[in-house]
Amino acid sequence: MAAGQTASQEAVEHAMRYWGQMFDMIAEMQKRLFVMMEEQMAGVPGVKEAKAAMSMMPDLRQAQDVIKAMQGVVASGGNTFESMQRVMGDFAKFVPGMKR
Repeated sequence: MAAGQTASQEAVEHAMRYWGQMFDMIAEMQKRLFVMMEEQMAGVPGVKEAKAAMSMMPDLRQAQDVIKAMQGVVASGGNTFESMQRVMGDFAKFVPGMKR
């Protein structure tokens, strides 16, 4: 049973690292895309519309905070089920429309 718990905890830790990296990468891509658009499209008709479209992209900073919190909970050990319930409750606060 202990081996199964260890394997589960390692899998969750691996997933949390992966998703943390994914959110970091997506946020960085958004920043770079916005800068590139600003530089290359200055003075071109439609720039205002493109900026408006970029502003509609989701802000992933809150999701990054949730991933970091999940990593902290998993790394702290303890009862994984209870920890994940707390994390999912916190996650529900950040995701519009998600039931708690």
